Amino acid sequence: MYRLRVKEVITELGVTQSWLARNTKINESMIRRMVHDPKYMPSAATLAQVAKALHVPMEELLEELPDPPPPFLQGSTAGKSIDQMNKIQEEGQKIRDI
Repeated sequence: MYRLRVKEVITELGVTQSWLARNTKINESMIRRMVHDPKYMPSAATLAQVAKALHVPMEELLEELPDPPPPFLQGSTAGKSIDQMNKIQEEGQKIRDI
């Protein structure tokens, strides 16, 4: 899963949404959506236009987020550390020994 970082990048560079819209020929409403909706995923071509106008690599406009576990794994051992898993196994062994 990815999150758009357009807002952070234009803030760091001191660029306005209007400037970005003019310099990319992308509709200002789409620029606004990219800034205010980090889950929105424009096309690769649109991201390339934005990256080119800002003189940054496309990768800088995206942040990779870990995927949440699928619903059937929620509440199970998914996402637990090895220490937590070992503790669960030890508890299970104690119960079996009783």
